[in-house]
Amino acid sequence: MWPLVVANVLAAPLMEMAPPLVRHVSHRGRLVLSGVAAAVAPDVERVYRRLGMRHVRTDERGGWTAIILDASW
Repeated sequence: MWPLVVANVLAAPLMEMAPPLVRHVSHRGRLVLSGVAAAVAPDVERVYRRLGMRHVRTDERGGWTAIILDASW
């Protein structure tokens, strides 16, 4: 388990990789997902929230988004 997991990958692979990524975030760890097109960022966030992650913030620049989540366990 890691305290910080960073993934700079497009939305579709991030959604497919959600279960193993979440499993590797330690208790009170943080997950940073970037490389996400702004139009699909809510879909990506929803997948991770359903797996128990808590949304911290979303940053957007030039149509690309970074989603920051914390483990809620």
